[in-house]
Amino acid sequence: MQLFIGLVFIVILAFPQSALGATAYVPGSGWQSLTWTNSIHNEFNNEDGFTFSVTEGQKLYLIVTEAGWNGEIVEVFNQGVFVGLRTSFVSPVCAVWTDQFDDAASSNSWGTRIVELFPADYDLTFQLKERCHTAGIPPDTWIAAFKVMPNVAPTVNAGSPQTLTLPSAAS
Repeated sequence: MQLFIGLVFIVILAFPQSALGATAYVPGSGWQSLTWTNSIHNEFNNEDGFTFSVTEGQKLYLIVTEAGWNGEIVEVFNQGVFVGLRTSFVSPVCAVWTDQFDDAASSNSWGTRIVELFPADYDLTFQLKERCHTAGIPPDTWIAAFKVMPNVAPTVNAGSPQTLTLPSAAS
């Protein structure tokens, strides 16, 4: 019995924390919202990790947008390692709010990042690195979202370098 308990403990330690509570994400299924309990700096998202795979020959894009108040920096981690992708910090003052992720991603009022994914197994978590600072803002109102879109490249609208057109997942 002790050997069995010891083996279970070793197996649990061998997996990253997010893999233990990870949610399977299906590329092309749309936005997955992200929330933080206390909205403190360096807090990871409440939802644990999101797992999916990109196979050879697939062309998939990861799109991460902050939403809620227009002033968060969200960093992306894969299997517990920062991948160098973060949303931009738009405003030090919480001036505009939305829970519509398409609106946030296509507006220059919120930070959005897009990157092509290479073939690999992914287990993504998201860290709230920074947020806008306005007194009286409830801590549970900082939100963000991500989606993985297959076979489409987001385009920039002519004449508006900050506005992105994001094809729907059905495209």
